Amino acid sequence: MSRRGIANASSLSAFAATVVTPVMCAVARIMLPHVQTLLAHPTRDASKHSLPLYA
Repeated sequence: MSRRGIANASSLSAFAATVVTPVMCAVARIMLPHVQTLLAHPTRDASKHSLPLYA
């Protein structure tokens, strides 16, 4: 691997740690109550559940 490849990998790792991880945690936090609602009220017809796309 060239030095440039190592630098790119290092940059990508830093980006993932500082941006991607917190964003995914926020998405999971927003989704959790919706998933819990779906799991608490199972149905055969998934179209009966209408969840807002934005909280």
